[in-house]
Amino acid sequence: MSLFKKDGSFPPLINCGVYLDFSTVVSVQDPEGIKQILLHTDVFEKPPITYDLIKILLGDGLVTASGDRWKRDRKLLTPLFHFSKLKTYLPLMNRQANEFAQNLLDNQEKQQIVRYCKQYALHVITEAVFGDAFDVESFSEKFRMVGDASTFFLGVSFFGSAWANYVPGPAGRGTQDLINKLKKQIAKRVLEIRQKQTDADEENATDLITTLALNYDEKEFGLIVDHSLTFLFAGHDTTSILLAWALFHLADKPAVQQRIVDEVTEVCGNQPIQPEDLARLQYTKAVLEETLRMTPSVPFLDRKLTRDVEVCGTMLKQGTIVWTNWQAMQLSPDHFT
Repeated sequence: MSLFKKDGSFPPLINCGVYLDFSTVVSVQDPEGIKQILLHTDVFEKPPITYDLIKILLGDGLVTASGDRWKRDRKLLTPLFHFSKLKTYLPLMNRQANEFAQNLLDNQEKQQIVRYCKQYALHVITEAVFGDAFDVESFSEKFRMVGDASTFFLGVSFFGSAWANYVPGPAGRGTQDLINKLKKQIAKRVLEIRQKQTDADEENATDLITTLALNYDEKEFGLIVDHSLTFLFAGHDTTSILLAWALFHLADKPAVQQRIVDEVTEVCGNQPIQPEDLARLQYTKAVLEETLRMTPSVPFLDRKLTRDVEVCGTMLKQGTIVWTNWQAMQLSPDHFT
């Protein structure tokens, strides 16, 4: 099947070959097909081969959970990201943004911009999750090292826990030891919070881990650790990729850059951005949304069929891996011009 139609758009389905476990992989870039996949979680489940790998780092957090537990955790965690809660972190974001901008000014030679974007996002999310409990620089560096250990995760995907436990160095046991240290460090902090919670009040919590510790009971101690790691990984990775792509797209568009500068200057003047300013930064928001359309931080999700089912007029067999390829959908002239 051809990747493109004659008009440059994508067909609804594309056979992409085989997956890590030799299952057939089909990419779905039709809106109705993607909607079908996301709505019917009993038919399209998270594939174990992918999510068991993610569990090595994130445990049983929201990314790897499914079914009733996912629904329950999502309901419990959603209030943590209400605007009224998130706006309390704006001074932190402003402070780290100033450091991010200074880093760019101090390092103007050609290099990978994503490095500085990840550093900025990881510092923000680390402090937002843990407050001043950890040394942000040290903890962020440990987490970055784990996230960059692609050889480790590739090895585990093929050889399982034996790779993590017996292969020496950063590609194997070294990364597993680092993951264990991160989890122990978080667990220690959770234990400290729970021991002092007699006078604790959720409304006065200044970081996410305190709120988590007060929302879950003692039997779910490990889940607090897993959710904390999920916030760290998913929170910094998606944000930093969005920021890096936005800067990439803006690099050769000086007129767009100037409109953003003009809007921010008009709304904020020479002062740090305030919560009430965000709704007025409409052009800046549009630039970020267009960046996500062209180059989404997560270009697709993978799901595995639990039974034979028809998708976009084609019967797919049980065990087939489907990709929700919304990047292709969002680039198609059938839907966007």
